[in-house]
Amino acid sequence: MKAGVLVLGLLALIAAAGTADAARIAGISGACTLTTGGKPQPCTGVVYMEFPETGRANFTVPFGDGALAFSGSELTGTAESTTLTLDAVVEVRADATTIDHPASGTCTLSHDAAVTVIRSLRCTAVSDLGALTLMLAGDGSPLDLRELG
Repeated sequence: MKAGVLVLGLLALIAAAGTADAARIAGISGACTLTTGGKPQPCTGVVYMEFPETGRANFTVPFGDGALAFSGSELTGTAESTTLTLDAVVEVRADATTIDHPASGTCTLSHDAAVTVIRSLRCTAVSDLGALTLMLAGDGSPLDLRELG
């Protein structure tokens, strides 16, 4: 997937959330696997985004000519694990249009106590796109959370 398409997709997600000034974004490094409808798909990376103004967060993965974002508004956690309860999977198309698909599921992020190193990520969701699974094994790189805007 071309980097420009991912950037357009991420900007489309930020614009759709209506919080471009307060959005935060971080790339998560590691080996990942995306499965849609029981079929493995190429996975080149995961981006975490949060929108404090609306309370929404998502884990976005490039997919085909666009991206899929596992999205929700309920974050819970402990010192070394954070869970996002999902209510949508957002499809970002190559032309930067977004389509919300109602979904149920969770994303669980395992991390160090300072949330600077990601150990693993596992997202499972069911939507009208079918059963979706995203798994990532962190490579030990420090997380670089940046504020946009």
